[in-house]
Amino acid sequence: GPRQPSGSLISGARNDGSKVFTASCDKTAKMWDLNSNQTIQIAQHEGPIRTIHWIKAPNYSCVMTGSWDKTLKFWDTRSPNPMMSLQMPERCFCADVVYPMAVVATAERGLIVYQLENQPSEFRRIESPLKN
Repeated sequence: GPRQPSGSLISGARNDGSKVFTASCDKTAKMWDLNSNQTIQIAQHEGPIRTIHWIKAPNYSCVMTGSWDKTLKFWDTRSPNPMMSLQMPERCFCADVVYPMAVVATAERGLIVYQLENQPSEFRRIESPLKN
């Protein structure tokens, strides 16, 4: 099977600079509150989490996580359950968010574009021209 990645991954801070989000191969994501120096778990997947992003939309704010469990999940940091979970055809390798769009790169050279306005949804699938 695929080699399991190891270690943690840190995403940018929330736009007010008070929180930092981390994702890990232990299948969890955490929020570090820089003011209180407290860390709490905010997300859980069935596989290693490979990407984490803070999304600030006009009508919602959330954390987006992508995992080797082939899901993209959206989390309200105050709730233990995802606001939404989207199935992907392959394992998530990386992603980037520039509101109102997110692009997720998956195994097997997949690129999936999501629109984030109102409620996240798949916009387009593209095969990457890059070789493995």
